Amino acid sequence: MLLGVLGQDEDQDDEVLELVESSLVQVSSVDSRESIIDSIQEVIDGVGRVAACLRWAQILLKVGERAKAISEFEQATKLDPENATAQVELAKALTADGKFAAAADHCLRAVELGAGEHNSLNEALNASEAV
Repeated sequence: MLLGVLGQDEDQDDEVLELVESSLVQVSSVDSRESIIDSIQEVIDGVGRVAACLRWAQILLKVGERAKAISEFEQATKLDPENATAQVELAKALTADGKFAAAADHCLRAVELGAGEHNSLNEALNASEAV
């Protein structure tokens, strides 16, 4: 099965998740989508790679699963607290969810990690200021 490839090679992870994304977008049944998401989540949890967590979280956002995406971004920050991209992406998702105080904490952490010029960080900050 395609999911069996996840976690074996970091370069292949992105390719597999790209295929998963295109498949998820096409699934119309909520039950089928949930089943697929649960299966993939189980595999991603076992992979333990920040890049895979971030890519999976972005896919979850794209298919409207914001709470699950936030959880996955949080997992990425736990796996690598020094990863500025993970901090920024979590801040953006939290901002979109209206959790501005938590988003600000992650924005500040991202700045501490040197992400001050990161375009996504600027987007997250601007979104939280607009509210």
